[in-house]
Amino acid sequence: MVSDNLQRMEKPDHTSNPIFETALKDAAATAIIGSYETTTSALMTFALAMVLYPEVQRRAQAEIDSVVGEDCLPTFEDRASLPWTAMGSSVQLPTYN
Repeated sequence: MVSDNLQRMEKPDHTSNPIFETALKDAAATAIIGSYETTTSALMTFALAMVLYPEVQRRAQAEIDSVVGEDCLPTFEDRASLPWTAMGSSVQLPTYN
């Protein structure tokens, strides 16, 4: 939304509209703040769950270690091989397709 409108504003036939520019800035700030709070909340909830349920953390870590090893981080391509871990992350952090 923001990039599309900024590109529209850069076109030579666009007349400057200070009210529109202010509204665009406000919308962008609101989107950033909203995503920041959502991400922070999800990560804090995940950290709390790992502290409260260490057996779940151990099981997920064992699955990751068995698939990618102890020296690598999993990638999106590894998700099919990590059903238990992927299920837990999708409950905590939903993806939108």
